[in-house]
Amino acid sequence: MTSLGIKPTVLTPGEAVHVTPSQRAIVHVPAGNEDVHLLSAYLTLIYPIDVEVSSDAKQVTIRGAQPDEICNAQNFALRFLGPESIMVLKVPFEIQVLCTTKTIRRYFAVRCRVIVTVKGNKALILRGPSEATRRLSTALSNLERSSETAQPANLPMAKKRAMQQLCRRLSIDYDQLQTVKPVLKSGLFDLLVEMEASISTAVMTAAGQGLPDTGLPTVDDSEEPAFVEVFRKPKDNDSKVRTNCPKPSELSHVPIAKPTRRLRPVIIDGANVAHADTAKPSFNAQNLRCALDYFLERGHEDILIVLHGIRHASCSAVFTEAEMAKYFSFASCRRLCKETLIADDDSIILEFATKRNAVVISNDQYRDWVNVRPEFRDVIENRLIPYSFNAGVFVISHHPMGKRKPPLDEILTFTD
Repeated sequence: MTSLGIKPTVLTPGEAVHVTPSQRAIVHVPAGNEDVHLLSAYLTLIYPIDVEVSSDAKQVTIRGAQPDEICNAQNFALRFLGPESIMVLKVPFEIQVLCTTKTIRRYFAVRCRVIVTVKGNKALILRGPSEATRRLSTALSNLERSSETAQPANLPMAKKRAMQQLCRRLSIDYDQLQTVKPVLKSGLFDLLVEMEASISTAVMTAAGQGLPDTGLPTVDDSEEPAFVEVFRKPKDNDSKVRTNCPKPSELSHVPIAKPTRRLRPVIIDGANVAHADTAKPSFNAQNLRCALDYFLERGHEDILIVLHGIRHASCSAVFTEAEMAKYFSFASCRRLCKETLIADDDSIILEFATKRNAVVISNDQYRDWVNVRPEFRDVIENRLIPYSFNAGVFVISHHPMGKRKPPLDEILTFTD
């Protein structure tokens, strides 16, 4: 192997460290491991990196432009080589083929935390945390049972649309499933819903909350939903990789503003949105990614996320430099006599919205500001849009202020 003049980070299973931009990561492969080339394929499937396996298959070298991607990839490699649990599951060949479809494998690895590989012609190897492998094993067993029952020759249209919608949300390429039998597609839809419900329940239980409303698509096509479901946030808070979000034209139920009307600027209360979806007072920049992606997909270009300056580092782990420069405004923050002085972000949000005739996205009522600054009244009473965030799903009602007030499309556009 040609030397690059860089001191490598050498890891063995059981270790994990963060690397600097000038480093590469080398993971040693335990003796007797025959799946190192499967590991290489998995890494390049999930992460934007280069992977090189040594000629003796005893080490894997990971290189990439972003240190956090290298770190995530090396930790994934260590989980692959030294998993908490390994389960061998016998399944029919057609289910084995389905589960090794590229985007299905990626979904299992990223969202479900289970690495799926093949053993022989009728078995899968599940690597991952014991609870996660048990959960997926149960779901796959249910899929096998459902595939053995009599099913119609074609997937019902309502379920097909729901399946396509769910695949888009979970970054699964539906086109890769074109050759899959309808009975298996139907079972896969049920499996994905089951997995998402289980994952959401586990996350919410860990946070001390009750069972969540997963917000997954249903196959009941009789009534238009009362809300808009947007993007499910990625599991890994350190990843900058965006999910493959559905285009507005592909979601018939999403209330898209008419292109002939000029869209209002959008001011997002960053602190309010980032602290949503949790019982703990923790900041999550991925919530902001969901909100930003929602308005970008609706066609908005003038979007501003207002935050305290102390949150700059947290956001830079999720957003690119270009996105940070374009979509973020940070309130001033300074130290004085060992005390941190942070500018009030609420007044900045309302000031921006007033001067730019923008809408504000927040669940804060801003009641105190109505009397203190009367010029903010119009924004607070007519252009303050609440949202809901549950189990990683950002939603906005079609009628955020009630059915007697203008609908969402009208609030988000300038009147002629």
